[in-house]
Amino acid sequence: MSGERPVPESEESPTKKHKAPASLISSISSPETAITAPSLKADPDPEPAAKMATNPAAAADPAAFENYYWGLRGNPRLLARSSTQPWIPPMTEWIGFSGRREQVGKVISVVRCHILRERLEHGLRDKILQVLATMNPCRWISVDYIRLGYDRLVEKNNPVVIWVTVEENQVPEAEAQRIVDALIQLCRRVDLPDVEVEMTEGRRATNNEVHERGQPLPMPTEYPHIGASIALDGSTAVGTLGGYVQIDGKIMGITNHHVPFGAYRVEPFPSAEEGSSGKTYTFLQPANADLQRRIKDCEAEIRLKTQRQSTIGYSSSRAEDIKKHQSEVEKLKSWTPERSILGTVWKTSGLRARKAEIERRFRIDWALIKLVNPGRFQDPKNFVNKGPEEFHVSASYIARGMKAAGQTKVDVPGYLKRSLAYDEVQTLQDCAEEEDRKYMVWKFGRSTHYTFGDLGGILSNYMSESGFVSDEQLVIDYDLLETSRPFCAPGDSGSLVWDSDGYVCAMLWGGKAGSNVHYVTPFEYVLEDIRQVCNAKDVKLVVRKEDETDVVFGPPERKKGSLKLGVDNLAAGIETADMLGAESESEP
Repeated sequence: MSGERPVPESEESPTKKHKAPASLISSISSPETAITAPSLKADPDPEPAAKMATNPAAAADPAAFENYYWGLRGNPRLLARSSTQPWIPPMTEWIGFSGRREQVGKVISVVRCHILRERLEHGLRDKILQVLATMNPCRWISVDYIRLGYDRLVEKNNPVVIWVTVEENQVPEAEAQRIVDALIQLCRRVDLPDVEVEMTEGRRATNNEVHERGQPLPMPTEYPHIGASIALDGSTAVGTLGGYVQIDGKIMGITNHHVPFGAYRVEPFPSAEEGSSGKTYTFLQPANADLQRRIKDCEAEIRLKTQRQSTIGYSSSRAEDIKKHQSEVEKLKSWTPERSILGTVWKTSGLRARKAEIERRFRIDWALIKLVNPGRFQDPKNFVNKGPEEFHVSASYIARGMKAAGQTKVDVPGYLKRSLAYDEVQTLQDCAEEEDRKYMVWKFGRSTHYTFGDLGGILSNYMSESGFVSDEQLVIDYDLLETSRPFCAPGDSGSLVWDSDGYVCAMLWGGKAGSNVHYVTPFEYVLEDIRQVCNAKDVKLVVRKEDETDVVFGPPERKKGSLKLGVDNLAAGIETADMLGAESESEP
């Protein structure tokens, strides 16, 4: 295995600088023409906090918050914050390459063991979304519930932050501060004194554009492994073959809807017109762009080593390398477009949020691939969710991820096990918290290959390009200062996500460009939606017999396949509802 990859040039450097907002002081009243997110209705009479800004202690110095997010990917620009304390960037005790002490970078982590989770589940989340619906212009992208601070060793020493991301250069600073003030007042009403609110700028990304600096394409195999490179015939947009699912006994490949159709086609395939005309879309594996890039890389190595043979002197080991690359080129060129056919798009979900009364309004974004290529596929039994034999990641990187999860293993599972129910994942996360370890998740994707990240226990919210709002499970990059490997990059869309024991828990779809935060859909809900759309009786992940298990994680009374969304009458929930309701009733 080779060493760890360099950070791609397309991933913004944490040393990028931004000018601070001209002012973080808010003094405007409620906008007269607030734009409401299409899937949400604003309160007819918004909370007073949504009508006026109340944070005169915010800094007025234009340079006061430059590099506020130093250390995070992309060094995003701060627009507003709730804290009234002066921000003084901490500096290192040592002298850096610049000849002076350098600014300490911020760290981001998931929130564990905090009452915020219960408050959100019992009314606070909807109140937050209602306030965001009053934003003028309504250009928010996401709301994440995270910890942000400078303590790299003890996460709980970093404050809990409601982190709102908006589109770049779209929301005025005064409007940003008004929204932040409204949100912090909501938090104070439900007794969350230790929670802060911040707003930053960002960009949406759905990970299907070509990622030139991705890891080298693994040598193609007749039966593709999980995480294989795929693309529509003739398209430069690439994605990932997550793996294989079984629908009433028929094995199909699975990826995201937006991999073949992009982020702006919201309707599913086939449409009525496509169905009547017999329109088909063919997937190639490997993606032709990736195949040609690896061929060019090999040919470049051959030229370089051949030149060195004549200029530096003959080397037998170099001659062996040349033969190896020549053989590799020959094998790669045998993958003609005809041989590379993986199959055709059978059905897709379109892009939408799952309907639910409370929470779990997860983004639905899947595509099924009918595996049709008689010259390539002879036996359906060979379609298994197996990892690649060739990959580029260091053993120390894998060991680091396993250690964070409390594991002593030094390798990733060779085959994936069954998928977990969402409640099982929550149970495993709770167990990890009690044992003071992280619930680490893994994926193998087209661009970044094997990576791991920290799965959050508090759902985020995301507003898509088309305006629908969804609940999202987030995965946060593991300490990039230590690993330099983000969880995903453009081209990884469609990857299956599993835990350190190989149990599949989600499917990656994307999130924000150049961010430490990424979004995944719980796989239980992906399978359930496929069952409903395809009118199928049995939909499950393909699992080898030797990897089948009857082990269930979670409440034993939960029936298999049950997706009931009832609200438990928890004391915290009743208390939160009472707080929010009482405030509303007492307002004029």
